[in-house]
Amino acid sequence: MKHRVEANFYLCQINWNMVIDATYKGNKSRYFNHSCNPSTEMQKWIIDGETRVGIFAIRYITKGEHLTYDYQFVQLGADQDCYCGAVGCRKMLGANASKAKNIPSDEAVNLTACKGVSDLESPQG
Repeated sequence: MKHRVEANFYLCQINWNMVIDATYKGNKSRYFNHSCNPSTEMQKWIIDGETRVGIFAIRYITKGEHLTYDYQFVQLGADQDCYCGAVGCRKMLGANASKAKNIPSDEAVNLTACKGVSDLESPQG
């Protein structure tokens, strides 16, 4: 099955060797817009030994407000201008790969490990 050619990209770098590509399959968070002053942040967690990604509010979000997060991606091609309009906008999306910090592996990052719901004891004992 061939997919139509998409002009948009839904990529999220998790660590130095893992990228989520939600171009053809993903949840609604792939449509969150970028902001240099975002309403949410992306967090990596380890659940049952697997790296998971969650998006969490980092400030009060008003009804009808767009959900945004800071893409903070590594720019491999030409620089891209940022038009988010936020106070303190950096004017550029991401960082050039030659200027970016190395993205650590999960082993080098302090991730929170959680048990899956099925592994937790029931409240009755």
